Amino acid sequence: MPSTLPRHRHFRSRPARVLHALAAPLALGVLCAAGPAQADNGFGHLSSSSVLVGTYQHTPGTRDAYNAQLDLLGHYDAGPGELQYELKAGSTPLSDGVTARYPEANALAGETLSPGGHGRLAITQLYYAIGVGGGELDAGLIFPANYIDTNPVADDEYHQFMGLSFVNDLTIQMPVYVLGGTYSHPLNRTFGMLAMLASTRDLYGHNYPNLLDGGASDRGSFGDLELDWQQGGLQGNLGAWVNTAHDVTTPPLATNAIPAPTQTFTRHHAWGVYGNFGGRVPDTGVQWNLRAGWANPKASLASNFVSIQADDTFATPLLPGGRKLTVAAGVSRTGASPDAIGPTAPLIQAEAYVRTRLVQSLYVSPDVQWIRHTQFLPDQHGQWIEGVRVGLQF
Repeated sequence: MPSTLPRHRHFRSRPARVLHALAAPLALGVLCAAGPAQADNGFGHLSSSSVLVGTYQHTPGTRDAYNAQLDLLGHYDAGPGELQYELKAGSTPLSDGVTARYPEANALAGETLSPGGHGRLAITQLYYAIGVGGGELDAGLIFPANYIDTNPVADDEYHQFMGLSFVNDLTIQMPVYVLGGTYSHPLNRTFGMLAMLASTRDLYGHNYPNLLDGGASDRGSFGDLELDWQQGGLQGNLGAWVNTAHDVTTPPLATNAIPAPTQTFTRHHAWGVYGNFGGRVPDTGVQWNLRAGWANPKASLASNFVSIQADDTFATPLLPGGRKLTVAAGVSRTGASPDAIGPTAPLIQAEAYVRTRLVQSLYVSPDVQWIRHTQFLPDQHGQWIEGVRVGLQF
């Protein structure tokens, strides 16, 4: 998700802020919980699943951050294909909270920001999926990160790592919620391919008309071609992308840089390559993944990236009823462009979490992170961030 967060003032007490942050997603979650039952009683072609997540994060010297996010996924059987949809509702991040100062700490915070920088309810995906030529064509309002640069260890901020650099490769300049299409096709039992073409006019921080007619700065296209493979206990992908949006600054600007009046900028498209490689350790619950990427440094502030992450799921006598515990850890390094205007330093992020279910539909996940040079700022030294995530699935 984009790392810029809104700045506006809050004067409520801490309990009032927490209730305000959670009220809207919780209320919507209660309404959505009735959806599957209604589908069984009269809408047999409609199905849905939802997850409601609340997060709390703390670090010394910064206001504690509370965030809530609801994700409702579903599909409608529309004859030869399916109509897929997603609704999200989120709270408004605090302007002086943990996620404002360390935007890499929580990929859930601010997923559905409005133009005014507030959390909102939004339709984030609405597309038609149909089989074509032995593959699948999806077209409509899509979320590119659902398709490309995926892996089974670090790809889902609702259940896995919360840190931004573990959810996706930070060098990939992909739009968030956009009009576009993808086509995926299996080549054989081992390999498959995926192609994507989308607009760069997205819904993040905008209203729906921006998807069709935004300003000149966000005019452009995002394209991606990816080769996927899986054999035995190993899997991976290798892809290349290009972003032709007009708002790409070249050379890139450091987070706190102010260009000189005489600074000249030359037009360069943002493009890059990325890859994932990982697998499962035989006869165990351990999964691991290595992720890497590179982007054109003349148009990308984040120009090189590498991360490694792993998790293990096992039953433990410490939990009643034979409940399983997931333990995970990861570390990443994102290098800044050597052509950037202004001082920069590599962004280093490490994260560890555990997750278990309290009951069948309720899980809890304590989390700890260490972030150095947040937003590539060289004067930001290492900082520990503790937190906890609670999720309800229905």
